[in-house]
Amino acid sequence: LEGSSNIHPFDCEGDVSSMGPRWMEWVRRLENYFVASGQTDDAKRKAILLHLAGSRVHAIYEINKNNAVPEAMTAEYEKTKHRLTCIFQPKRNVIVERFEFRKLKQEQGESIEHYATRLKQAAAYCGFHSDDEEIVGQIVQCCTSDVLRRTLLQATVLTLDEVKKVGYAYDTVECQAKKLETRGSEINAIKFGGKQQ
Repeated sequence: LEGSSNIHPFDCEGDVSSMGPRWMEWVRRLENYFVASGQTDDAKRKAILLHLAGSRVHAIYEINKNNAVPEAMTAEYEKTKHRLTCIFQPKRNVIVERFEFRKLKQEQGESIEHYATRLKQAAAYCGFHSDDEEIVGQIVQCCTSDVLRRTLLQATVLTLDEVKKVGYAYDTVECQAKKLETRGSEINAIKFGGKQQ
């Protein structure tokens, strides 16, 4: 299959706690491959999924191929994906997922964009009314910078896109300021012969 060499077989025997997110990421990569290759034929998409997922996943599918799917689901690819998703991504406890979401803090040196992405991935399992509102609140509460927090709190209405724009600008300025400060101390060290004034 031309262009599919970057899609490795799905590891269905790895860490069980991360299997659901890993499966969804694997499916996203597969569906990106379908878009890039122009693959729209339902039977071929199903066959490609089972082939690229690997022999272990194919064996699991064969055992579960008659499991029920929603009546509205008619495409064989979607039915196959649904059956495998039910196996690899079992129902989650929303209370536990929200607890885990609330524990996510911005790490030192982590960009707001990266932090927002981690929050978005975690929010997918929380059943929030509005993922974006919860993510905005979490960023404001748990970002590492008091300056950024105060800047964000000045807005009366704040969307996730606005938070990411402000965060990107803040991260960029911080990076540039550190470069200038480092450069300034190097110049002073040279200028004063290594003596600090």
